[in-house]
Amino acid sequence: MSEQEFLKQAEHIGIDTIQLTKITTKEDSVKYVNETREKYDISNTISYLIKAEKEKKTVKIRSNFLNNSILDKILMKLKYIEVENIDNYLPKTFENSDDKKIDTIDITKVFPKIEAAISKKITISTITKIEINYTEIYKQIEIMNNKGAYLRT
Repeated sequence: MSEQEFLKQAEHIGIDTIQLTKITTKEDSVKYVNETREKYDISNTISYLIKAEKEKKTVKIRSNFLNNSILDKILMKLKYIEVENIDNYLPKTFENSDDKKIDTIDITKVFPKIEAAISKKITISTITKIEINYTEIYKQIEIMNNKGAYLRT
């Protein structure tokens, strides 16, 4: 289910205000021991922080997907909250579509530099083991709600 479908479905079932914070993380990491590349990991994850309000009660849920079962959990949590706890939301008029998007991370470009540095150091007789860990992380946060607000950092 897309974010916009989720927001529309939330309104349809009677949630007054709902806000999604989508966190996209791309991470590449490499580990060298001496001149051998022992590990190369690539991970792409998406997680959601969901904040919903109905009848002046606010609940929050974390998830890595969006579907109707999340909306059911929100309604269940709202049902069992007995006190009003209004929270702040992104204002309707706020919009930021600044496109500074990085599509991919490619740390393979740094491999030759790391390998060259290890080669230079390994020729020194007193050094028996060199271990290098290198990681690049890109994180994008998008906040959107059913009032038309959208922010991306």
